[in-house]
Amino acid sequence: MPKGGYSEHEKVLCYHGPLLYEAKVLKVKESSPDDTRGISKGNQYLVHYKGWKQKWDEWVPEGRLLKWTNENVRIRTELQEIHNIKEAPDKSMAKDIKNNEQRPASNSDKGKKPEGRATKRSRDVGSETAFTLEEGSSKQAMTILMPEPLKVQLVDDWEAVTRKHQVVSLPRNPTVKTLLEEYEQYAVDRSTIPQAKNLIKEVNAGLKVYFDRSLGFCLLYRNERQQYIDIRKKFKTKPPSEIYGAEHLLRLIVNLPEMISHTKMEPEIISIVQDHAAKMLEWLVAEQSRVIQSPYADTSPTYQKINRSI
Repeated sequence: MPKGGYSEHEKVLCYHGPLLYEAKVLKVKESSPDDTRGISKGNQYLVHYKGWKQKWDEWVPEGRLLKWTNENVRIRTELQEIHNIKEAPDKSMAKDIKNNEQRPASNSDKGKKPEGRATKRSRDVGSETAFTLEEGSSKQAMTILMPEPLKVQLVDDWEAVTRKHQVVSLPRNPTVKTLLEEYEQYAVDRSTIPQAKNLIKEVNAGLKVYFDRSLGFCLLYRNERQQYIDIRKKFKTKPPSEIYGAEHLLRLIVNLPEMISHTKMEPEIISIVQDHAAKMLEWLVAEQSRVIQSPYADTSPTYQKINRSI
């Protein structure tokens, strides 16, 4: 059996979205050493969420799991309060997934007249990028070619947070929301095709939704968990895209291929999103000195002690 922090049949807490849920580890496997698609390293765990149907079982990285302790159960309760979860968490999350992530993109098309190709492409991109994650897998792999300066930034980011126990100072300026708006204006101004301008806006809107929904469960390192809890308490009405900045936006982009591989997104849409991400990375390279300015802060021994217990 692979070595790691969790074992088969162990009762755990698992992050799903921004919340924690009771789960059971079903299987454990070691990650492939040459898998560089995401930022998560270490073992992978197949988990079953208590009270959920088997179809929601999923493989998760170790960073999404917490030991079942009184302290971590308290953290789960705090997260539920932050997000105003008043009913049983399993039912609430299942309802959220059903309403927001499993809505078929074709529902809105019923009864409509045939559309022109450009109009249909624009609408489809809007539907798919608005986080309509249908169960299944995409028909085409997405590839992100990270420019060298941003590769260096990702490594520096990893070292600052995981080795030096630092965190990004929050809220950031500019925020993810501001960066997406700035890039959208930049790209739209350089486009002369109305349909292309609409696509830029649609994909950008989808990336913002992806960021807000994925930050809490796959874009944070363990050392950032307590900061996330604290910042959500402080800014209860603000989504993560209005608090976090370029450092975490880059983590989203590098994880897009993995995220999209679990959707039923059509190859044409994947190509559009891939092209959009590539051009945005080029823009971020040009703006790097402005949007990333030594944003890291040291954490106290008390913070680090609390974080180790999470």
